[in-house]
Amino acid sequence: MKLRVVELLIITTLPAMVLAQEGLPDFGLVAATLIGGTLAAGASNAFNMVIEAETDKLMARTSKRPLVLGTVSKRNATIFASFLTVLSLAIFEIFTTNLATLLTALAIFYYVVIYTIFSNQILHRILSGEAQLAACRFLLVGRQ
Repeated sequence: MKLRVVELLIITTLPAMVLAQEGLPDFGLVAATLIGGTLAAGASNAFNMVIEAETDKLMARTSKRPLVLGTVSKRNATIFASFLTVLSLAIFEIFTTNLATLLTALAIFYYVVIYTIFSNQILHRILSGEAQLAACRFLLVGRQ
């Protein structure tokens, strides 16, 4: 899991929820949002690593990832990423709103398809990453 992405998610989530709620949101809602968001980020990252396994072999920074080293198969990584996706969406569906669930699904899709598959520029990746969608998603979670 890319811990910096999760760190950004957490740093942007709580203030956004406080602003959306115009006060402190329910602890259960915050916990579900942070856990579901972390799992969604993990799912996105796992799919990213499956898709970019061959490219990761070429870069020193990514050459020691489990898929590159062969300690985890692409099949198992895909199953794991799919499980995290379903679990994160279930958490959002059960504990938040339908809109938050939909935005989470769109964020995962965006990260995997647009960011991973169609983006080859590092600056574009940084500017168009999951953080913007996460901020929007969590602004809407507090509105019930």
